[in-house]
Amino acid sequence: MSKTIWHVGAWGQNFGDRVLQVANTNILKERCKEDLQFVYIDIQKTYFSEQLIDKMNAEADLLLIGGGGLIFNRSMDNSHSGWQFNLDTENIDKIKVPIAVYAIGYNKFPYDTHIFPQTMWENLNAMVKKSNLFSVRNGGTYRAMKEHGVCMDKVDIVPDAGMFIKPDTFQHKLFEGDHVKIGLNWATDRPDQRFKDIDTSLLAMTRMLKTCKSIADKHDGKVYIIEHLLENDLCTDTKRELHIRAKNILGDRAVLLYEELYEELFPPFDYTVGFFADIYKQMDLVFGSRGHANIIPFGQNTPFIGIGAHNKVKWFLEDIGLGKYFVSLDDPKDMDKAMLLADEILSNPEINKKQMAAALSTLTNTKNIFIDKIVDLL
Repeated sequence: MSKTIWHVGAWGQNFGDRVLQVANTNILKERCKEDLQFVYIDIQKTYFSEQLIDKMNAEADLLLIGGGGLIFNRSMDNSHSGWQFNLDTENIDKIKVPIAVYAIGYNKFPYDTHIFPQTMWENLNAMVKKSNLFSVRNGGTYRAMKEHGVCMDKVDIVPDAGMFIKPDTFQHKLFEGDHVKIGLNWATDRPDQRFKDIDTSLLAMTRMLKTCKSIADKHDGKVYIIEHLLENDLCTDTKRELHIRAKNILGDRAVLLYEELYEELFPPFDYTVGFFADIYKQMDLVFGSRGHANIIPFGQNTPFIGIGAHNKVKWFLEDIGLGKYFVSLDDPKDMDKAMLLADEILSNPEINKKQMAAALSTLTNTKNIFIDKIVDLL
């Protein structure tokens, strides 16, 4: 018998979110004996009105929410709930189908001065009580919800599904040769929320590119600029600066995938995310400022170093027992740490790979237990 899952997530033009769409689908299909049909709901563009809830109650066998950094408030969204799942608190009890919230995250940017409203936490608390299953993706999210008064008795911590994405072989002359391949993911959106101001973000970008150049020179490598987002109104200027500075600083060691492989990879869709995953798999080392620029390499057993100021990167590394591989970028001296960590990894990558494999094995068991609970709801 076929079962229908209404899957609510941020299905936009962000590689990390697209990975979640594909990985969640595949994970559930692997663990469920039923034929599964998915209705994908873009959480950033959908208001769950009473009429939409009625339609879902009539058509769906399960409401699946997540993953991703959905505990996030933007005034531009005019969200009735205060977070990304947009529905009125008084309408939560009108949902009659089972609800599973899967590995969502607290996504407050470090220099975002906007205060997340108390009504958001109240809505989340109501969703926790209503849901059959509710999980978050890291310990930091669990602590933040608890600190804001959400009852956590039935909330689990389960791994982000992005680490389980299956790579699709991606071959290109850019990756040929036995040179060291260093991936750099630099988040170009919201630079004034990731750093104290735009100028500081550009200084940090320059320092990071110079550090990558030094590492590439020492280890005879190339630096692959791996971007997750298309150019949009949140990152146009910073993306342009990234491309200009990468070319000027890295010279012939720079490989800008956004330019070299635009037609093949962008915008990211569900049928191209496996290519992105394989590109990460081909790297010898990745510096990642976005959450999924750390989570994906981890799942591909590619050594990585988390960079930036966003807690979600630091929390992930702490949760997998690799907290030392986080570089904050707040101080120019942080580049010395980045160099030392890179040298350590590139000189003996098997030690790091063994640690990651052990952590992934544990997280796979945690994931399977939670997924089986979702399947039981069907």
